[in-house]
Amino acid sequence: MKNFFKSKKFYIGSLVLLIYVMVNFFVNQTHAELSSDVLIDRGNVSEQVLYLSDITYRKAQVGWGNISFDKTQSNTSLILRFNNSSTVFNKGIWAHATSTIEYDISGYKDYAYFSTYYGLNTTAGGNGNGVKFYVYTSKDGSSWDLRSPENPDPLKGVDNALYLKIDIRDANYIRLYAHDNGANASDHAVWADAKLVKEGYSDNAMIPVEDFDAYIKSRYTSGAIKDDLKLILLQRTFIRNVGQYQLREFLDSDPKNKEVVEWLLYNEEVLRLWTIGGKPNGTYARSLQVLSDLYHTYKDDLTNENLTSLGNKYKDIYLKMMLSLSLTHSTNVGLWIGGNQFSSAVVRYQIYKDMHMNGQLDTAMFESYTVDEMRGVMITNIDDEEILWLHDYSKKFSTAADRFNPYKYIRYTLSYSYYRPQYYTQENYAKWDQKYNLSKYNITYKSGKPKLWIVFEEGAVCGGLSKTAANLYGVWGYPARVVGQPGHAAYVYLYNAGGGKFAWQLANSAAATGWADTGGSATNGWGTRYATNSGGIQSGSYLLLAQEAQNEYDKYERSQLIMLLEDVYKNDKKKLERIYRDALEEEIINLDAWIGLVNLYITDDSKSDEDLVELATEIAEVYTYHPLPMYDLTRRIASKISSPGYKSRLIMLQDETLRKATKATSKDTIYYKEVPVIANAILGVYDSKVATFSFDGNNAGKIALSRQLQSAQVAWKYSIDGGNTWKDVFEHSVQLTKEEIESISPEKDIKIHITGLPMTDANIYTIDILKGVFPSGVVSIDDLENKVKGANSTMEWSLDPNSGEWSSFADTNPTFRGDVRVYIRKLATGVYTITDPVYFTFTKNVSSDTNRYIPRAGLKVVSVSGTSAGNMNNILDGNLNTAWHGPKANFMTGGTYKASHVIIELDKPRYVSEVDYQPNPSALANGKYPAGKARSLEIYVSMDGVNWELAGKNTNLANNSNLKKITLDEAKQAKYVKINCPVVWEHGLEAYFSISIINLYENPSASEVPTAEVSYNIVNATNKDVVAELVDENRPITVTNNGGSKTYTFRENGTFTFEFVDGEGRHGSATATVDWIDKRVPNINVTYNTTELTNEEVVATISFDKEVTILSTNVPIVENPVDKSKTITFLENASYIIEVVDSVGNIGIHNVTVDWIDKTSPTAEIEYSTKNITDGVVTATLNPSEDVTITNNGGSPTYTFNENGTFTFEFVDKAGNEGTALAMVTWITRVPQYDISYSTKELTNKDVTVVLTLESGYILVNNDGNNTYTFTDNGTFEFEYIDANSNLGKIPVTVDWIDKTPPTAELKYDIQEDKVIVTIINPSEEITFADGNGVYEFTKNGTYELIIYDKIGNRGVLLVKIDSFKTPSEVIPNPEPTPDPKPNPDPEPNPNPEEPTKPTNPIVTTTKPVTNNDKTTKPVVNNSTKPVSTTKPNSNEIVTTKKPTTEDKDDLNYKKYSSNGVELEIPNKIVDDNTSLVTGSFEVTNELKDKLGNASEYFDLYIADENSKKVLLPIDYAFKISIKLNSNKEFVNVYEVIDGELEAVEYEKANGKILIKSNRLGKYVVSYNKNENTVTKDDKTESNQKTFVILGIAALTILLFGVIVYFIKFKK
Repeated sequence: MKNFFKSKKFYIGSLVLLIYVMVNFFVNQTHAELSSDVLIDRGNVSEQVLYLSDITYRKAQVGWGNISFDKTQSNTSLILRFNNSSTVFNKGIWAHATSTIEYDISGYKDYAYFSTYYGLNTTAGGNGNGVKFYVYTSKDGSSWDLRSPENPDPLKGVDNALYLKIDIRDANYIRLYAHDNGANASDHAVWADAKLVKEGYSDNAMIPVEDFDAYIKSRYTSGAIKDDLKLILLQRTFIRNVGQYQLREFLDSDPKNKEVVEWLLYNEEVLRLWTIGGKPNGTYARSLQVLSDLYHTYKDDLTNENLTSLGNKYKDIYLKMMLSLSLTHSTNVGLWIGGNQFSSAVVRYQIYKDMHMNGQLDTAMFESYTVDEMRGVMITNIDDEEILWLHDYSKKFSTAADRFNPYKYIRYTLSYSYYRPQYYTQENYAKWDQKYNLSKYNITYKSGKPKLWIVFEEGAVCGGLSKTAANLYGVWGYPARVVGQPGHAAYVYLYNAGGGKFAWQLANSAAATGWADTGGSATNGWGTRYATNSGGIQSGSYLLLAQEAQNEYDKYERSQLIMLLEDVYKNDKKKLERIYRDALEEEIINLDAWIGLVNLYITDDSKSDEDLVELATEIAEVYTYHPLPMYDLTRRIASKISSPGYKSRLIMLQDETLRKATKATSKDTIYYKEVPVIANAILGVYDSKVATFSFDGNNAGKIALSRQLQSAQVAWKYSIDGGNTWKDVFEHSVQLTKEEIESISPEKDIKIHITGLPMTDANIYTIDILKGVFPSGVVSIDDLENKVKGANSTMEWSLDPNSGEWSSFADTNPTFRGDVRVYIRKLATGVYTITDPVYFTFTKNVSSDTNRYIPRAGLKVVSVSGTSAGNMNNILDGNLNTAWHGPKANFMTGGTYKASHVIIELDKPRYVSEVDYQPNPSALANGKYPAGKARSLEIYVSMDGVNWELAGKNTNLANNSNLKKITLDEAKQAKYVKINCPVVWEHGLEAYFSISIINLYENPSASEVPTAEVSYNIVNATNKDVVAELVDENRPITVTNNGGSKTYTFRENGTFTFEFVDGEGRHGSATATVDWIDKRVPNINVTYNTTELTNEEVVATISFDKEVTILSTNVPIVENPVDKSKTITFLENASYIIEVVDSVGNIGIHNVTVDWIDKTSPTAEIEYSTKNITDGVVTATLNPSEDVTITNNGGSPTYTFNENGTFTFEFVDKAGNEGTALAMVTWITRVPQYDISYSTKELTNKDVTVVLTLESGYILVNNDGNNTYTFTDNGTFEFEYIDANSNLGKIPVTVDWIDKTPPTAELKYDIQEDKVIVTIINPSEEITFADGNGVYEFTKNGTYELIIYDKIGNRGVLLVKIDSFKTPSEVIPNPEPTPDPKPNPDPEPNPNPEEPTKPTNPIVTTTKPVTNNDKTTKPVVNNSTKPVSTTKPNSNEIVTTKKPTTEDKDDLNYKKYSSNGVELEIPNKIVDDNTSLVTGSFEVTNELKDKLGNASEYFDLYIADENSKKVLLPIDYAFKISIKLNSNKEFVNVYEVIDGELEAVEYEKANGKILIKSNRLGKYVVSYNKNENTVTKDDKTESNQKTFVILGIAALTILLFGVIVYFIKFKK
């Protein structure tokens, strides 16, 4: 043990323990001071920082527009997204990417760090592909070090900005670089708050979040937040939400702001109410400013200990008013109509304070509001001056129902304008003042400032009505807001539901499903962050849940305090689950906690499907009567469940919970009326079933799994015998057999089980099969017509149900004649089985050949007497349940019954024999006495409807509802029948004549011609073909047309006349008329309240040319309850497809599109006549983004600045959106003095260098800051400079005297027997010759170069091609003379263009492209220093030169020359024997000497003849040049000098010589470095090899020695 205490382990362990104890001690000491001093004293900030936007940059470049300081290029604020909210930065740099900005910071060595926030201005939104940001520093301004992340992610305008701080104490320059990431659209790069800071300066205004987190984690364990930790947690949340930058800016902007921050931070109650009250409607920065204004204006109110009549302290009420106003007025709050009429929080506070004191509000509710609820009052969208006016104006209505009903103030109209001149002219003021009492309340009366009273005059659509309603509730102190519904605006208001609870009421709703079709969210965000908003279910009902939490505010507050820990422990999943559970212990309905748990579970791979279903079960129990939150949260869970079995469990849970919610009562929830509607809406939209089955439809006879179970492979079973036997299925659906379908019964249902779950009742889903019941009162028979009425395509009939033969009513209208019983049943539909059959009995018509029933199809009511009720077509529809009645006689008013009649037109003249009459059995007098029955009837007949003959009557009809017959004395031929009722049975206080059924009969035998009736297979409106058939002939007939057929098919409306004869040859006819075929697609007509570009809502009115049913379910069509018109209100551009169907199945489709709503304010760029420093005027021109009308500046788009300043263009677009653009000129100032000098101003072929001498105080920002610029060609260059205010100026410099174009000329050949004389003629300009005088004699074939120069030294090369001399093999001795051939007027073309004919004194020239030199243009020649060749010229033609091919043939014999260390070999064939090599020297410029080295040797080589005259050599062959090297010098290279310029030459080096192959002689330089002690390159190589050998031996020796020593030591 003693040894242990002396051991190294004990020592190290003790040291570690000591360090641990000390660290914990100091950490705890630091934590103990957190709550008492969380603000940081930052001293005098202005002396510690230097903003880059306040100093002059060294150079700058932007990708678009201009660099801008402390504002955007459009002169708006710099705004970055930071901490997930928009943050306005007062200082910074706007530089559209790709951009580079460099600063020289060498003069600011007392600053130690550079810091900045960087990102894209929020104007960029999510557009573009982002920008990458980099920061570099440099010591010398040329070598740069990257100081920011090497591979940054691109940032967009929706991304949070990043913060960077770097040490700059070793740097003299800093570069800010923003890269466009490949495309520069919307690349609004911003370096916000970019500054240099001194050592000791802190960007933090408050202890950082990390310190708070460490303290909290050392103290908090679990459960509710203890009192000693509450303030710390709230302070931590404050700095997390507000952010160090916004807090710092707020504190620095005004010294008095520190007082309000300390009041807020160190007052636990205030900070708690402000924090739990929710996030600001705008920014935290503005919220703090509003709070500061309220605090300093009404500070005394916060100490008012007096009690209200209800016993509440005024200070508590005033505190909640201040806090709520600071949150609502953190953004613009104002009158919803427009006109920029915004509220002041200070003014609004005083208004509501006075109204509360004067008893003008609902005191009980107002004083009990939480901050969240109070916000609903303070955010009322009305201007301050109209609050009291509207409050008092609404008193004209004595009841609350009228007072808060917007329709009492405003008429609904699509035609309104709040800017009509009549509301703003001075002459009308007295009228409006008298009507609305404007002057009493000092209501502004000014053009462009619309007020509510103008809305009252003009009217509004749903949006204006609902906004006004919200205003009405708000001015009386009730929270209210507008909420959206599809194509409609409704509103909600808070009311006292009793029992200390408040509730939301939905009003002006146009949605059938109420809250389920209503959008919106709570102030605390519930409904925004969690609602799925899918399937048409809107998020509005989250308001109901949020209010329930507010109703239990103490629980809600305790729970939300715990939830503040969520961000502290965001990386600790285990702790987070405990936090969420603890929060729910305090308030079980806290949605934030539930969503936290759900997100935790679905991201935790250790959670099983069973765990997820258990969590869903918890949620379902808590939110049973909040169906949408329940469904949204469990849907999130469902997305994570992979097991089909557990997924089906979840589906059943959702379905069970929703169905329970549909039965909510007042004992379950205060929203017992709303909850069932919401639940039913969800059930109607979402697939809440495990499986479905239908007897009919597209999936007839098929069991299909829910869509939610079709995302994976599922094994399942079904049973159709009550669970006795099961069949396995491995697909998502199964088609049942005919036998299986027929065996399905309501007693056994269909049962589904997902494989993998225990076979228990809880895990078996039942598809409830129901017994079909034949619908009552739908089907009846018309015995006279022999037709079934009311049957449809889901029904079928049979004359013998036991036979199993059934026929469908679909598309048929069967006729049943004689005594027959017809059985009818309804087929199985949905989950309803086929019904038991019911029967109807037809009897044989008792009519005879002398008294036959006339079918109703041939009858039409053409007239009734007086004012009648009921459709007169009911008279002939054969339906006892429909009726018509004539005018009523009211005996109370002295009225008497007057005869009523009905006139019926027949399809053709018939011999009428009898009339049936049946009164309306339901007719009543005064609502309780039987009435409407005829006591006497008279039957008149007529052939023309004018002249009538009484044909029969009955004066004593029974007083009952039975069918009555009036038989005519004899059959009378008639085309019209009048049924007149002179007397009725009178009961009660009124009398009238009613009819339910009229039947007419005829005597066919009275006709001398054969007759027949026409029957139709379909008699109702249809879009199918109709078949007409001849029936009821009065004698046997034969059809003589229509191919002898008694049937005719109508494919469209029309008539057809059957012609026939009887057995005696008498002719007859019967006309079939069909007018109920309708195959026309319904037309959908759409009109708009405006089709002009607008910034207001557009209302589309939908009308149809026939009765239709709207099939589209996702189109927000709203029906006006008054005139039944149908409208779609577009709040923004959208497109809808309306699909409708008429009564017979024709479908119409129409696309309703609105794309002319423009609510975006127009923008504009400003273009300036110059942006350079000038001492003249500057014209600013507005360049708008769209067509606009300029409303100031006399409508002119230009503004002239005579001095520096600003001007704001104001304009509106065609939609009425207002916009402004600021023109700012700061560069009208004195132009600096400067001087320009040139290296030469003479005509030259050299570069020209200009030097700018600029007055001091100005900085060059281009050309790398250099004041010299070299022109390599003629042109203009602008030096750019800035003054002390960063104004840009430009100084243009132009050079137009550079001429680098070579001269050209033509060649004239004089070919003689033994020589060719070539003369240079027609030069492009004045020239000189490198050799000779311009006339040259050639005696050998070859290509030769003639060098010419213009007067400034440009070198031109002319190529001479000589091939006229015959070689010895070509010489033909003593040729015989031949006679001249006859001239050929059309000579044959040369068959080989590569071998032109021999020239005769040709002129050869070259051309070159024209340059833009100001001097006289000359043709272009090849300016290469290498020779070029030409093809052989034809006589007198111009030939373009080409580069020759240098030949080095082995079969050539060479002539050797030697002179002064130079050896030369030239092919014999191109030189004469009497020639010699001349090796002269030449001089070069000092500049060239410096380049060549201090010991170079110069050789001017050429061949001379015996007269020492230079010989021109052809360039077709290679020469071999050998120059001996000087061994005392260090060889560098070999160059050829052409016109004073060096060109490196290829060479070989061997045996102390250099070998050159070239096709010409000239001036060569062997370049050396003179150094007597320097060995040659070859010597160095050999020496190096020896050195390496020696070093290698030494290394091996040392290695061997080391090995020996190691082994000796190891053995020892």
